Amino acid sequence: MSSSRPAPADRPSSANPAMTDSPMGGSSVGNPPQETTPIPVMGAVTAPVAYQQQSQKKHKPGFSILVLGIILCFIALAALAAVLVFAFMRPFSSVDAPAPPQISQVEKAFSDAKVKAPDLSSFMYIKIDGMSEPELSNYKTGNVTEDPSAKGSFHCDGTADSTVENEYVKAVTPLTVKMTHAANSEEWVAGGVDEGAPSVSPTGPADMEAIQANMQNILKGYDQDLANQFVDCEVRPEASLNTQGGTIIFNLSKVVGEETKTCAVSADVTWGNNGWDIKVTGVDGLEAPAEEQPAEPEEPQEVEVVEEAPAPSENQGGGTTEIYPTMLLECWSGDLVRIPGTIQVQDNGSVLLRTDDVIRVVFNGMNYITTYFELTGSGSWQNGQHVIVEGAISATGTNPIAPLVINLNYI
Repeated sequence: MSSSRPAPADRPSSANPAMTDSPMGGSSVGNPPQETTPIPVMGAVTAPVAYQQQSQKKHKPGFSILVLGIILCFIALAALAAVLVFAFMRPFSSVDAPAPPQISQVEKAFSDAKVKAPDLSSFMYIKIDGMSEPELSNYKTGNVTEDPSAKGSFHCDGTADSTVENEYVKAVTPLTVKMTHAANSEEWVAGGVDEGAPSVSPTGPADMEAIQANMQNILKGYDQDLANQFVDCEVRPEASLNTQGGTIIFNLSKVVGEETKTCAVSADVTWGNNGWDIKVTGVDGLEAPAEEQPAEPEEPQEVEVVEEAPAPSENQGGGTTEIYPTMLLECWSGDLVRIPGTIQVQDNGSVLLRTDDVIRVVFNGMNYITTYFELTGSGSWQNGQHVIVEGAISATGTNPIAPLVINLNYI
């Protein structure tokens, strides 16, 4: 068995061309390749790999498709919104609004309605007699609006001012008329006229006659006791009034018994929301009432000393028949009387006046001899209190010992 040996290294063989070395260092035919140690070359392997990765990132079709899809979605949404807006807005603008009515049409609408003067009866201290006929002015038209419940039907408000006046006051009332333009019509049709609250201003001073007629209420608003003292008094005013108001001095006088009670009441006059306002600012010349002296009661106004005492049998109306009168009182139902006496409060709550004297009362032509009167009306009473009662007399009592009644609420 033969074996082959390699040629000596110092004598290379050139007889067999098949034994030439390959470019990689091994023989190409005949002998197995010898083991060789690879020599690393920087960049020889990594460069192709890096080039391949860059080529893959540059050609990704999925990303381009996603961007294109988003853009198409935005375009579709914008188109849908435009269609919806057009669809909803078209019905409201499908009918053109008509031109507003002419001023002459508004004027005719008010003229046909026959506007009346406002009611000024609640305004204080003015005269409403002789008011002028309503004078219309300041005609205007408002905006044209479509009726939401009736397509094609439109409305428009016409406005004007109505003025009435006399020598005391002037009133300007705002007026409104609603005009309609139907879908199947070519004209404006007027409805009813609505009146607003009038603006009232004075054109002259306050009515002095009306003020004097209401004098009692003016005094009550200031002092109830002052009003009580000057019921049905004489009033002499001294005034300085104009359209801005002014001041008044009321000189009051009233005969009481043999004396005349007087005072001067000052008041300011101003224009308010309901006419003229009268405000009392002070009272001069009114004497303070004297303190009552229980030991010496004041004699009643209309009680006179009896010259001849009547017999008990002449007592027709009621009361006691066992005593003789020492005083006389002649009066009629509703007359104002003043009688001194002592308060006696009964168990049932009624109040009697025990008079200081036995009185013969000639009331409405009938005779009463009594020492008691029943008291009605407001008052604060204490049993045993000595008072001088002033009130309106009547015969409405039911108490057998007090057949006559004095009502203290006589105003």
